[in-house]
Amino acid sequence: MIVQTTNETDLESVARQALPTSASEQTVSQTVSAILAANPGLNLDSITPGMVIIVPNTSTTLAGPATAAEAILSRVESALTTAIREFATIAAQANTPALTAVTQQWIAQVNALTTG
Repeated sequence: MIVQTTNETDLESVARQALPTSASEQTVSQTVSAILAANPGLNLDSITPGMVIIVPNTSTTLAGPATAAEAILSRVESALTTAIREFATIAAQANTPALTAVTQQWIAQVNALTTG
């Protein structure tokens, strides 16, 4: 799943956004660890509105991809996330609502493809 932050200020709030409200503290903690591993090079100590963050499926992330298809899907999701991050940066710098709307549409489409 890809999340573009709005009001989140820390990784736990990003993780909680992607998880069911009934998620245990252990699941939240595992998801935070998975977010850190899936976003190398991204400054997650300073989360700002508009950041694009990969939130991997923790059951897949912790056990490793179960199938070749999941591994391929993971690589595609990573590549798309990189492209969306770059576009989101351009949209934020341009301060253009239309570009921001396109970014949100892309995120929704990638999430629909990757979460079933």
